[in-house]
Amino acid sequence: MTFEYSDAWLLEAIKFSEKGDKGSTLTDIIQAADYINHSIMTNSEFVTGTTKLKRIGLIIEEDKRLRTTEKFNEWWTEKYGQKSKISVLKAMEEIEKYLNKNFGNVDESTTEIKTEITDADLDKSTKDYLAMADEIITKLTTKKKKR
Repeated sequence: MTFEYSDAWLLEAIKFSEKGDKGSTLTDIIQAADYINHSIMTNSEFVTGTTKLKRIGLIIEEDKRLRTTEKFNEWWTEKYGQKSKISVLKAMEEIEKYLNKNFGNVDESTTEIKTEITDADLDKSTKDYLAMADEIITKLTTKKKKR
């Protein structure tokens, strides 16, 4: 199995947006992905990445929320420890290397791994995120009237 840039991007977005054992909502993942790569992940990138990362045991899906597993968190802690600043793009490159080095030889199983997350869920979460971002930008760019 070969891992792509978008697989690392998704895994990093989940890591940055998760809230403990509750994991990450789709909207939070989309927001983190936009922060990391200044773009919105496609539904295909999301579904393909989710399937691959679930297959190798680096993420868990529960109630349409995603979270990283101890397996990934051990690597992350070893790599980044308690660093207060990291380059998100460099981290994404490191994640892609980690994926291909440690899991690149894993055969794509004939057992289908599915996600409960639908295109409609992703579209709604993207719309919600863009509305939230638009609201923030409007507040920041609207001049306040003098009293």
